[in-house]
Amino acid sequence: MTSRSLMIGFDYDLTRSSLIWCRTRQFITGTYPPLALTFGSLTTFDQFVITSRSVCLHSNT
Repeated sequence: MTSRSLMIGFDYDLTRSSLIWCRTRQFITGTYPPLALTFGSLTTFDQFVITSRSVCLHSNT
């Protein structure tokens, strides 16, 4: 978000002047969205197991 604010507000593209920031930004934008989806799915499954009436599901966790 910060780099986007610099690009839009001040017309300064940090990714063109810093190779490290460019690579880091690519890594973050490529890694975090799939992780968020995975953790959201695991959280939903965990909530299902916790609230399930099945004793078998409770004993396996």
